[in-house]
Amino acid sequence: MATTTVVDVNPSNRQAGEHAFTAPQPVAAGLRFALLEVPMELADKLSVGTTVKIEFYFSPDGVAWEFANSTLWTSYGPEGKTVVKRDGSIEVNPNPMLFVPLATRAGQRVRAVFTLSRQLRVGLIVTVTT
Repeated sequence: MATTTVVDVNPSNRQAGEHAFTAPQPVAAGLRFALLEVPMELADKLSVGTTVKIEFYFSPDGVAWEFANSTLWTSYGPEGKTVVKRDGSIEVNPNPMLFVPLATRAGQRVRAVFTLSRQLRVGLIVTVTT
């Protein structure tokens, strides 16, 4: 499996509300899945009550968007969170993420949307895997 970054938006201060980003190229044939990650500051991940809603959409024409899936991430609180990954590695306080299957989406446009509950310093990374 090979992974390629297709959207990489540097973290910056973003107001509460919805923020949408469209990948510059349609989904290529042979891709298995995409990972949408919202990089954010550690202090925000350890806050109480902060939420980030992450949504993924597809479009055959770049005009009409079809919802694919979503997740609602909630900050970890002062205790933080430790995750053991499938490969056995450990990640502490991971960024909010969403996986999306791509195998049947070749040629379609991709849009990532995240909604912030308050002003946060966040970015956006979308990677695809063959």
